[in-house]
Amino acid sequence: LKVCGQEEAMERVFFVSAREVLTIRSKSVNGGTPPGAAPNIGSPSAGGYPLAEGWQARLMEFSTFEKVFEKILSDSATRTKFASHAEQGKELAGHFRQLMESTYEAALEEKDAAIRYRRLSQTRLEELRAKLQKASTAIDDLISKSLLDVEGQVANA
Repeated sequence: LKVCGQEEAMERVFFVSAREVLTIRSKSVNGGTPPGAAPNIGSPSAGGYPLAEGWQARLMEFSTFEKVFEKILSDSATRTKFASHAEQGKELAGHFRQLMESTYEAALEEKDAAIRYRRLSQTRLEELRAKLQKASTAIDDLISKSLLDVEGQVANA
């Protein structure tokens, strides 16, 4: 099937006896003594099968098999079921990133335009203040000159 390499396949080979595990677990569930605690395990029992020598090692092997099998199934389900969701999430994040970048660039352009407009406005304001100061000075000079002319005419009259 070429779904895994030789080394990984060797890690997935188990010698298990499902019948023995079923017998042990049913004894444990049905009020019997827990596995490994009864001295009569390994001999024929009333409701089960006789357990061959080395059953404890096979029980451990079966337990390891269950854990590995559960992990493989979980990983496979995650890859198949959630792969499309993860891909959609990546696409959505990419879309939002693009949207945020364009918004950021537009904000920078508006900020630059506002800074340029402010500088132009400040320059125009300084020019107007200078003109106002010149006009104020000219009016003050004109008032002073008119006052002197009026004083001179009154003194001559």
